[in-house]
Amino acid sequence: MSYRFLLVLLLSFYSYAVYSDNKALAINSAELCSYYGEPLPHLVHTFAPDYKTENIINRIVAYSGLRQNFNVVASNVPNAAAITRSGERYLLYNQEFMSTATQKTHTYWAAISIMAHEIGHHLQGHTLDGSGSRPEKEIEADEYSGFILQKMGASLEEAQAVINIFGSDEGSTTHPPKERRLRAIRAGWTKSLQLSAMGKKHNTAGFVGKNSQTASRYELNDGLVTDVTTRLIWTRCSIGQTWNGSTCKGEPTKYSWHQIATKHFDFAGYNDWRLPSSEELKSLLDCQGKPSKKNRACKGKSVKPAVISKAFPNTPKNTPFWSSSMDSDNVDGAWVVDFSNGKERYNHKNHSFAIRLVRNM
Repeated sequence: MSYRFLLVLLLSFYSYAVYSDNKALAINSAELCSYYGEPLPHLVHTFAPDYKTENIINRIVAYSGLRQNFNVVASNVPNAAAITRSGERYLLYNQEFMSTATQKTHTYWAAISIMAHEIGHHLQGHTLDGSGSRPEKEIEADEYSGFILQKMGASLEEAQAVINIFGSDEGSTTHPPKERRLRAIRAGWTKSLQLSAMGKKHNTAGFVGKNSQTASRYELNDGLVTDVTTRLIWTRCSIGQTWNGSTCKGEPTKYSWHQIATKHFDFAGYNDWRLPSSEELKSLLDCQGKPSKKNRACKGKSVKPAVISKAFPNTPKNTPFWSSSMDSDNVDGAWVVDFSNGKERYNHKNHSFAIRLVRNM
């Protein structure tokens, strides 16, 4: 299978039919922005979206601060596309391509970045001017994708993973070359990071070291912890432990990274729990002393485990925690965070470690 996806977009105003619930909708390329610019088949069949994709869409839209103004449907498009027909907006995606993108990039952020890109087209009104895909539109959508993924906790490498692997080195009349798209994602990701840093600079309620106050940053709700600084919701207990109303009982269940990648977790009425990135895990560190610059590890005397015990009681200190973060140069491993000393290190995916789940507010 070839992954060189930048082909020539069909001639403007070429009509297609989209079948959804046995109803045909006529669509033309002037109302369409696709991820790589391939021509669509003459007949595009649509199906109900899977629940994982719906969760992804809900999370992305939540971070935009706007209401969803488009329909999400699975279809036989080559990858993904934002389209408008008679004022009705759609986001089409190919389930097989999303699975392939995740496997090739070794990160679940791949699917999120593609969806964020297409949502960017809709939020920017790119499908409404009758000109279809154009390089400048793709750049704006890429920048939006980088911005949203940083807010959601992705590293820059994770935000750029799909374009890095599938992008073309050469541009076209509809889509810019890979290098320009990577710069756009970086620009959006960096902008989001800078805005987050400004917010933290003016937020004096966050906790640091011995003088921190649990209530100023963490909202505790039985077995859940809401971090008002990072806007993340955590499970108070490691998976395998049980919240008994006052503490986490038992020992954590240890998983290999591969086991986690295929496991689905439902907890406290939510089904969108995920494995945190290494940066998200490190945001929980509280050394109660001066952390070293290297790997943000705790140095000197420090409480073990290096977390706020009131928020995360009985956190195991004899096992690291898996993160979702990987290194593109070494697909066999992923990063773990050790709360006994605050260190971050790389481990083979076959090893078994604890996990703590997170979801976005």
